[in-house]
Amino acid sequence: MHRTLLLLAGTFLFLGRSNAQIAERIWAEPAVLKSFTKRILVVELPEPNTKVIDDFPKKTAAADEAAYRASLENYRAVIRPAIEEHWKYNSQIEFMTTSQIVELFTKKSTKHVVLLRAVLTDGGGVSVFSRYMGVPALVMTRTDGDQRCPRRVR
Repeated sequence: MHRTLLLLAGTFLFLGRSNAQIAERIWAEPAVLKSFTKRILVVELPEPNTKVIDDFPKKTAAADEAAYRASLENYRAVIRPAIEEHWKYNSQIEFMTTSQIVELFTKKSTKHVVLLRAVLTDGGGVSVFSRYMGVPALVMTRTDGDQRCPRRVR
C-alpha cells in the first residue's frame, strides 16, 4: 500500500515538472516592435562574467570555468555569421561586447535595441547564465530604460 502511494505521488510530481513549458510572452506591443526596425540592432558578444565564475563549486571550478569559457567562445563564433546571413528585421547591425552594451543601457540610448544571449529559467525568469535547467534564448530589448522585462543577473 505504501509503495503504491509513493509510486503514485512520485508519478504526479514527475508529470507536473515534465509538463513545464516556456511562456509564450512578448513584452511589447506591435507598434513598439515595428519601431525596433528603425533602431540599430546591437548583438551581444558575451564576455566571461567573473561573478558567474566565482559562483562555481570549488570542487569542479576549473572544469566548470573551462566549459563556461568554451561555450561563450562557441557562441561568439556562430552568432555573427548567423545574424549577418539571416537577420532581416533591422537594416543596421553592430556587434558589441557585454561591457559595451552595458554602457548603452547606462546612457539610455534611444538609437539601439540589443539582442542578448540569455537562459529562460523554470518559472518564467530570464537569466544571464544558469548551471541549472533552462532553455537558451535570444532576448531582444531596448536600451532606453523603457523595457518591461528587465534582464536579471542571477
